[in-house]
Amino acid sequence: MIFFFSGTGNSRYVAEQVSARLHERLICISDEEYRSLPSPAFTLEAEERVGFIFPVYAWGPPVVVLDFIRRMVLEDVTEDTYVYMIGTCGDDAGRTEDIFRKTLKQKGLELDAAFSITLPNTYVSLPGFDVDSREVEQAKLERASARLEEIIGNVVRRRHPLSQVHEGNLPGLKSYVLRPLFNRLLMSDRPFHTTKRCDGCGVCSRECPDGNICLTDNGRPRWEGHCLGCLRCYHTCPRHAIQYGRYTRGKGQYLLRKALRRYLAAQSQK
Repeated sequence: MIFFFSGTGNSRYVAEQVSARLHERLICISDEEYRSLPSPAFTLEAEERVGFIFPVYAWGPPVVVLDFIRRMVLEDVTEDTYVYMIGTCGDDAGRTEDIFRKTLKQKGLELDAAFSITLPNTYVSLPGFDVDSREVEQAKLERASARLEEIIGNVVRRRHPLSQVHEGNLPGLKSYVLRPLFNRLLMSDRPFHTTKRCDGCGVCSRECPDGNICLTDNGRPRWEGHCLGCLRCYHTCPRHAIQYGRYTRGKGQYLLRKALRRYLAAQSQK
């Protein structure tokens, strides 16, 4: 059983690849049926693994992922149940593994293996942060292909204990000092607004994984105050009309499906 959350497609892609190779169930935790249940329940099949795949936000697991784990009920777990996590990130993951491991322990689950995989950057909401250049994007996707094969091989063999998370420099400072500040001060959706380019198409509302965007009478989106910080609305807007304060002016958009098309096209020309 594989639980995943994804903003712009990186983690969904990894989850789908792992699910296809392991022939195990794939569950998107942001689907409305799981968001609306106070205690979503799941029953493991014999010898079924338990995987959690998610993007790394501010050097830690997304709040929505940790909240889901605290609410979920997982039945038929045994001492031999293999539990692993895969964090997708644009660079380093800090102490994501430690934070995730402690949350699992609260549910009586032990983390057997932890991995991170570097994929193109998606965070644009602060000065100095932007999507990767096309060259960097393509290089990351090429390296990610081999890395994903390595991770899947380890999961297939149920290797444990195993820790393969790229923490980066000063991981404790990033995850235990900067991350709480980020979550408290920079997760607000108040800076979101639309420019004159907005035509009221409603893509942002349909794409929001938490149902946080509704359309007003004039067709413009309104954010409802329970943002996950995934930036899917910004990246999926077909007219690039959504901005986050002044921070996103002149910055790019990223969606994995488009990046993969570019990557495959480049590969075919080699």
